[in-house]
Amino acid sequence: MDLKLDEHELNRLSSFYNVHDRNTFAVCRFYLKKLASEFLDLPIDNLKIGYGTNGKPFIENEKLYFNCSHTEDIFVIAITTLGEIGIDIEWLHRPVVISKLFNLILSDSEQISLSQCREDKRREFFLKIWTVKESFFKGLGSGLSSPLKHIEVKFKNDSVAAILNTFAGEIDLENWQILIPELKSDLIGAIAINCRSFNIELDQQCLSEIISSELDLLI
Repeated sequence: MDLKLDEHELNRLSSFYNVHDRNTFAVCRFYLKKLASEFLDLPIDNLKIGYGTNGKPFIENEKLYFNCSHTEDIFVIAITTLGEIGIDIEWLHRPVVISKLFNLILSDSEQISLSQCREDKRREFFLKIWTVKESFFKGLGSGLSSPLKHIEVKFKNDSVAAILNTFAGEIDLENWQILIPELKSDLIGAIAINCRSFNIELDQQCLSEIISSELDLLI
């Protein structure tokens, strides 16, 4: 199978020591290009992916925004023409020692809310906030070097959240929308987009199936 990877992507592929990480990158990049070519009605070979100052990829000379996330054997791609976008997903069973991370990720108010959660709901609450913040920073393109605990998440309902800006810097939060999508019962995730309305296509694939059928040459 021709994965349509360019020289930069092949170099990055070869930098992964872990076979699973290598396969994840290859499959996700292929499906990203496939989706983008369908959105833009262009051949995959005509798409050129560039990288911003913080390493966030973009499609050169096109107003098409995308972001990818993966956890274990699942990856998702969010793609839209409306504005910058970020997405993050996590398994609810991910081993997380909350006591070692909550002071780095949660604001003071969120820490209080966590302490008031039922014991069996704390992991879900923590990961829900974490995925919202990470999707927001991925949308901004600033990565996780930004202070996660210095922003605060407000959940409007089960499917919509908002970011309260408490860190320095001029970021117009009025246009940023946070969506909590419905995923498998054991997955949690968030999508952040710099637009008041949504037009998002989610493409979700099980890597274990794709790897076994289409990536034999990479294993």
